[in-house]
Amino acid sequence: MSAISIFLTDDAAEVFTDAATYDGDGRIVSIEPKAYPMAHLGCVVNVRGSQAFARDFAPRISRAFWDFEDLISHLALAAEVAWEANQEMLNACHTGPDVEIFVAGWSKVRNRAEAYVVASHDRNGERWALTPIGPFAAAPFDDSCPLHDRMTDDVLAAGLELMEAQRNVRDEQGRGGVGGFIQWSRVTRDSIHTTVVKRWPDAVGDLLGGEPLAA
Repeated sequence: MSAISIFLTDDAAEVFTDAATYDGDGRIVSIEPKAYPMAHLGCVVNVRGSQAFARDFAPRISRAFWDFEDLISHLALAAEVAWEANQEMLNACHTGPDVEIFVAGWSKVRNRAEAYVVASHDRNGERWALTPIGPFAAAPFDDSCPLHDRMTDDVLAAGLELMEAQRNVRDEQGRGGVGGFIQWSRVTRDSIHTTVVKRWPDAVGDLLGGEPLAA
């Protein structure tokens, strides 16, 4: 249940991601970046689902495409091909084989921030279809997560508030899936900046959020 929040403004694609990977019991296995900035493509890539898949997929597309438009034109096919090639690894993942691939960046052709998602499932749309998203998108998301009318006035404050709410989202077993730290990546027409804006008191071996599993 990795967390991602995307805000598209007039100036940038703003992306917030968490950093915890965890096992089937909800214990943290590693704390590592889940955002993959790609300066030559003018985007940030994030995968919800198996982070082993993310580590394989990100270098694939980094090598394969020339710019943001080239990537977006072929993202759905590239994602499906990589997913098919990694079935053994994906089927062994405790969260299951499904993945959601988010790309947020700057189109120099259309001169604007854009974001897209491609998924291996059809729960939120057509499987393996390139779906535009924005100006705001977040996952996980439920009634406890805030929507921000003011989001473009203070994106950092809005992103931090939303990520804290996402950290408290629980699955049907009462387990969390968001932790480690909050990484903020900002893609403009000419640059990508990324930094850690908050660290949670998580450690490898902890239950996510330091909270017990539901009985």
